Amino acid sequence: MIDDVNFAGLPAGKARTRGPFAIHEILSGGSPARRFARRGIGLSVATAAGQLSYILVLPILSRMFPPSDFGDFIIYLSIVNISAPLAGLRFESALYSAPDKARARTIFRLSLSTIAFMSAMAGGIIFLTADFLPSDASHALRPLRLLLPLGIFMAGLWDLASAWAIRRDAMRTLAIARFAQPFVLALLQIAFGLLALPAASLVVAHIGSYAAYALIIFLRTMTREDVAGIAATTLRQIAGAARQEIKFLFYTTPAFIITLLISNLPPLFMGSLFGAEIAGNYGIAYRVIYGPLTVISYPLSNIFTAEASASHDPAAVQTAARFMFAVSLVLVAAPAAVFGLAAPQLAPIALGARW
Repeated sequence: MIDDVNFAGLPAGKARTRGPFAIHEILSGGSPARRFARRGIGLSVATAAGQLSYILVLPILSRMFPPSDFGDFIIYLSIVNISAPLAGLRFESALYSAPDKARARTIFRLSLSTIAFMSAMAGGIIFLTADFLPSDASHALRPLRLLLPLGIFMAGLWDLASAWAIRRDAMRTLAIARFAQPFVLALLQIAFGLLALPAASLVVAHIGSYAAYALIIFLRTMTREDVAGIAATTLRQIAGAARQEIKFLFYTTPAFIITLLISNLPPLFMGSLFGAEIAGNYGIAYRVIYGPLTVISYPLSNIFTAEASASHDPAAVQTAARFMFAVSLVLVAAPAAVFGLAAPQLAPIALGARW
């Protein structure tokens, strides 16, 4: 397991003397800064490698499944992605600053119970309202009524597993899981495509990949004492933790919801107005162009959140933030913009004529 980082050990004055982004300080300065860079880069590389494995098989999948099947899958993903921040009411964020193991176990039980309840409630709403949606959206959701609540639950569990791994300083395990999830998704979808299974199999593969992600993290980081402590948590303790940690719902959820609405509402509108095939085309373009923007920046932000919560040195936190910004700009945003310009010429060659 990679060593923990304590920003308090980084001299405050030194962080302010290395240019606008203090990259030299991060990469070659004090030991805490170097460890932060190793943790962030290692996790980002593993995440990017996993996402790349899925992007590389898209030309295969696009020839196995028509755009309409991908459209149904994208509509499912949009609903799940929008619901994910609400599934656990952001209680898992409290794991980052939990003062001890007992408190962390109580927060874990609170988050898991909330995810289960919210997923069941979402399933009931979907079941009752699917027939009243526009025809194309209703056609896509009708066979997924049972899978959607499970997908929402697994999305919430994904967030909880990530927070638990960061809380346990299990960055190596988190990197393995971040690589495995899209890799398992690609393998399952290819297998289902070879079997000529319907569009719902794309959703089953997604749920299976999230299950693999959570399983890897929990098997490698959760002890018997953790399981016993989580199981022994009382309703009084859960209610008390909910009252104390409700601030995470109000302070962090709006930003998550707005971000997710921007990227996930378009396929829902496209699917309802123009059919699943258009939504499928949008989903593939989004995966190829926008997806890489998050595979490096998002893991870095997870580590930064944990470290900023525990740090007592504002200068060191500022230095880490500048490092994150520079890496995201140079290694993620700029290449994605360049590749996006060439997409109209590359898409028919890579994905097939019907795309």
